[in-house]
Amino acid sequence: MPHPSILSTKKLTTAQENLLLQAKIGLVSYSAIAIESTPAPSLPKNIENAIITSQNTFKAIQNKTTIKNAFVVGEKTATLLEKNGINVKIHTHYAADLVNEIKNKYAHKHFIFPCSSKRRDTIPEGLRNNKISFTEIEAYKTTLCPKKFNQIFDGILFFSPSGVESFYAENTISAKSVLFCIGTTTASAAKKYSENIVIASKPTIESIIISVVKYFFPERWEKTAKR
Repeated sequence: MPHPSILSTKKLTTAQENLLLQAKIGLVSYSAIAIESTPAPSLPKNIENAIITSQNTFKAIQNKTTIKNAFVVGEKTATLLEKNGINVKIHTHYAADLVNEIKNKYAHKHFIFPCSSKRRDTIPEGLRNNKISFTEIEAYKTTLCPKKFNQIFDGILFFSPSGVESFYAENTISAKSVLFCIGTTTASAAKKYSENIVIASKPTIESIIISVVKYFFPERWEKTAKR
């Protein structure tokens, strides 16, 4: 088949780009959202138990507080926290799973939940429904950066519901475009626009890239996997 064209709604690292380019997949990337740290005056100087749902969250607060224990969504986020000397009590792939772990093991604790201005309801609703004490603090703002594209892409990579919202603010979907989503929450947002969706096996950038290669070149992927 001709070389597929992919649009990434997030700027990828050089290594991540190369994974696609080496597979003969054309790539266009841009930042569909922008992150801006906010003052967050109510953020405690010392946090006993913090719920951290993304690398962006940690980067927004890391110079403003110290964290003793972290309860984390995302493998890469957990690794970043551990590299900064923070004790990661639990990490899960999804927010709903984290709430469930907290309910089962740490329901008696109080949590600080720094988050984005566009945070999802999963964690605060889950904690409230289970009568778990927490304080929510807006630590950064997520701003949509809509951009119009005239090209029709074979695939579009989405990494958050906000990225989906930003893209569709200026674009419509072609029937041929496959929406590759990093996880189920992002896929739920994308389903408002298309049923042609592939969800990465793990919510990581590398996994979503693998899902692209497997989709467009299944025979090539099978040969690579057998090596």
